[in-house]
Amino acid sequence: MKMNLSKFFDSGEIYHEFSGEVDNTGINFPDRQVEIIDPIEYDGEIYVLEDGEMNIHIDINFKYEEPCSRCLKKSTKMIETTISGKLIEGQEENHEESDDDEQEDIIFFENNELDISYYVISEVYLALPMQTLCKSDCKGLCSKCGNDFNLQDCDCTHEDIDPRLAKLKEFLPKE
Repeated sequence: MKMNLSKFFDSGEIYHEFSGEVDNTGINFPDRQVEIIDPIEYDGEIYVLEDGEMNIHIDINFKYEEPCSRCLKKSTKMIETTISGKLIEGQEENHEESDDDEQEDIIFFENNELDISYYVISEVYLALPMQTLCKSDCKGLCSKCGNDFNLQDCDCTHEDIDPRLAKLKEFLPKE
């Protein structure tokens, strides 16, 4: 979704609020089994500082579903995240970084249009946790029989031996 900034620039305002949704259809993260449940909602503001620098701040809310990393049950989570940075005209490829730019995010617009969906979807991907858990104390699955430890224990014997030290087991007396 592209947002037209020409009204904001032409009006001479120093503050502008906006909100909207990014359609969740077609959003696919190739390395994860994440499904965005509802449209991604965002509320934002653009403001001009005294030195003429334009800044943008966007609050993002989304709900996603992904298998639990331990027990593989589908888990639905809600995440709130934000994007903040300088609003600069031009393209990212043509921008030379200075020392000041390394400390803060830069959001680019071109021809008075800002592609909000690109930045929102990028932030959604970055906000996802490395591992999704159905609950914080999920016990996971048995590595031998596949039993779900959240439901019941199993009778499998688990010997956690460091593979680097497994050879030393040969020195123990056999019963």
